[in-house]
Amino acid sequence: TYEISRLSLIVFEYDESTLSDKNKTMMKNFLKEEITPESKVSITGSTDKLGEAAYNLELSESRANTVKTFMNNIQPNINITSVRGIGASKMLFDNSLPEGRYYCRTVSIEVKNPLQPFPGK
Repeated sequence: TYEISRLSLIVFEYDESTLSDKNKTMMKNFLKEEITPESKVSITGSTDKLGEAAYNLELSESRANTVKTFMNNIQPNINITSVRGIGASKMLFDNSLPEGRYYCRTVSIEVKNPLQPFPGK
């Protein structure tokens, strides 16, 4: 049985795959609080619907790999089990609004940590 933690708002600027200082700070805090040697981590990048599907898939993969590289630089022994881009295949927010498109340009990190048995059980 696992406890699942998520960091879902690593937001990128339009057509970019570089991390902002704000994202770096947020990720460092998340790593410090949520990652243990037993953690299993999956990273998923996404884009808004603007642009060609093949390009968006490539961009989402680049974003996910940027996050993976950053995480490995902070904690080299992280057990990252999956790094993938999904392009615009799964819309998290309404793309008819600029705010919705902005929040679709993300990378999500999912961390599974094994539940520790209660003492004495």
